[in-house]
Amino acid sequence: MSLLEQLGIKHPILLAPMAGVSTPLLAAEVSNQGALGALGLGANTVDSALQQIQETQALTPHPFQLNFFCHESTALNTESNTLWSQHLAAEFKKFGADSSAHQYKFRLSFIGRFVAEKWENCVAVRIFRTNCVRVD
Repeated sequence: MSLLEQLGIKHPILLAPMAGVSTPLLAAEVSNQGALGALGLGANTVDSALQQIQETQALTPHPFQLNFFCHESTALNTESNTLWSQHLAAEFKKFGADSSAHQYKFRLSFIGRFVAEKWENCVAVRIFRTNCVRVD
């Protein structure tokens, strides 16, 4: 069985799962055209992710992928964050932007969000945890 058959798509095109900018409409339209749509959900809360998944399911009967941040959460290093912000300040200024307004924002791993938001008994969470691939 080919990869296209396994994924249930007609074309070898996969939408990049872009956290913060992907939408259910875009993911569904890509899937409806025979490629693999995607939702970048790493920047979402669990409730927001669920809402986007349900919206996408309502817009397409075809498969689409979900992308999460599945890392082990660590504390934000504020000293390093400040140093990078200061180092890049001149570059930000060239574009009329303030580097301090664009400092790294700590992203909690989706694994941590499931625990924090008490979704322990949700079937989707159990499936997600089973299929999560750890990359070191």
